[in-house]
Amino acid sequence: MESFMRGTHHYFNIFTAPLRARLLYAIISGLLAISMISVIIIALEQQSREHIERLTQSTANSVAVLIQDGLQLQQQRSIADAFDVIPAYLKLDHDFVVTIDGQVVYSSESAVNDLNPVATSWQHEVTFLINQQLWQVVSQPKADLLYRSHYRFFGILVLLGLLVSVTVALATLTALSVISETRLFKDERNKVQHLLNILPGMAYQAYNSADWPMIAVNDGCKDLTGYSRNALMQGEVLWGSMIHPNDYEYVNQCVSTAVEQQSIFELEYRIITKDNQTKLVWERGEAVYSVVHQCLILEGFITDISQQRVAEDQMREHVEHMAYMDRLNSLGEMAAGIAHEINQPLAAISLFSQSGKHLCQNEQYGRLPDIFDQLSTHSRRAGAVLERMQMMTHQGERLKQIVDSNTVISDVIKLIESDARIRQVTITRVDCATATQIYVDLVQIQQVLLNLLRNGMEAMQSLAFSHGNTIEISTELQHPVNTSPTLIKFAVKDTGGGVDKEMQATLFDAFSSTKPNGMGIGLSISKTIIEAHGGRLQYRQHGAFVSEFYFTLPVYV
Repeated sequence: MESFMRGTHHYFNIFTAPLRARLLYAIISGLLAISMISVIIIALEQQSREHIERLTQSTANSVAVLIQDGLQLQQQRSIADAFDVIPAYLKLDHDFVVTIDGQVVYSSESAVNDLNPVATSWQHEVTFLINQQLWQVVSQPKADLLYRSHYRFFGILVLLGLLVSVTVALATLTALSVISETRLFKDERNKVQHLLNILPGMAYQAYNSADWPMIAVNDGCKDLTGYSRNALMQGEVLWGSMIHPNDYEYVNQCVSTAVEQQSIFELEYRIITKDNQTKLVWERGEAVYSVVHQCLILEGFITDISQQRVAEDQMREHVEHMAYMDRLNSLGEMAAGIAHEINQPLAAISLFSQSGKHLCQNEQYGRLPDIFDQLSTHSRRAGAVLERMQMMTHQGERLKQIVDSNTVISDVIKLIESDARIRQVTITRVDCATATQIYVDLVQIQQVLLNLLRNGMEAMQSLAFSHGNTIEISTELQHPVNTSPTLIKFAVKDTGGGVDKEMQATLFDAFSSTKPNGMGIGLSISKTIIEAHGGRLQYRQHGAFVSEFYFTLPVYV
């Protein structure tokens, strides 16, 4: 019942009713107009009828008086001559019939010929006695007079009444539609305003001029800047004055370029709020033509991303810490190979030092330069091993750098080749034929490749190398499709038996591992690192025993 009442209330609310209801209201308004006009027409018709009746009565009385006067003064020689005194203007619009004691002694031509009979309701009679004779004068308006003075006039009134009624109906429909559309527009505007006000930031319209004076802003400006809507919209505070001085030129350049290129601009910069706080904001906007202002204006949205950036920095630090721990864990597991790789140049240095000592004791100085060259070579070899270890154990933020993809592969092989020799695994490489550069954090990419290589070697070793002891690392250039960027693919293939289909769904999730004693963070960290570089880490199985882990990175242009 309540829902019915709500629906009925909505239907009979003329300002929010549907079109059918508004049509009904328009028809009712037209009928009311017809009713009112009909009353007026009936009243006017009655007045017109009374006027014609009075005119007919007056005419009959005038004719009777004229006849009486003519006969009494004996100005006529006969009764027929008495009718000649009737003026022509009275005969023009009326017909007359004169009887004496019921005998017709005179009638107008139209009355005689009965060419245009008129209704008896319009007749008027006058009787009088002359010489003991009963005279009767009957006067009635001619049909032409009735048509001109009555029927045609009221026909026009009826037609005008219908037109007025239709006009009233259309005007009512138009007015209701306009009111309804206006209310709908106001309702939609209020909804949009409410939506804008609950956004976590400031939606705005601004002039494309110096310091970007605001035309309109939502209530979010208060939380973002500390200034009220009126302060910004009335020009008390200009947006440009709140931009950090070191970021102003950058913002101005980005906006100007976007306006010239008729494109959307998106940027991050700092602002200084009313209480002198510095906030990092993200803005996205576009220049549009305003019909109202007859110029280009800026429309966009600005929101505070200070807390978001702090959270991103904390997440990045967390990922880096996890990656650092993973690198330490990997280096710990490769410690035997690393010690062996360092012991070799150290043993060579000891041997060549002893040889140099003997040469000096025997005064054989000619061979000493060769001894020194060998000492330098093996020292550099040991130093290179330590430098690679130091890079892998460095904790903290590092800058991205431009490196050659094949150089990345070479450095990774140098890091893991000693571990591979201990495990009796053969590493093969397939390099990209074209020299390709990438812009990456070198240590993080090396860490991903080391994880993939070590996982592959452990998987093959767990099967006692029943399907082979060769692991392949490769790079391949992938040409763009349409407007996609050129990518380079890094891949590691092993013959460690593949991954179960059930495990593939959670392969890159944290704490998901195929190893009995695995922590399950290596692939998860690797996935996070690759995605942070704009790539994607994936798995593909070839046949029953061959696994391929691969990822793509954008080529630096």
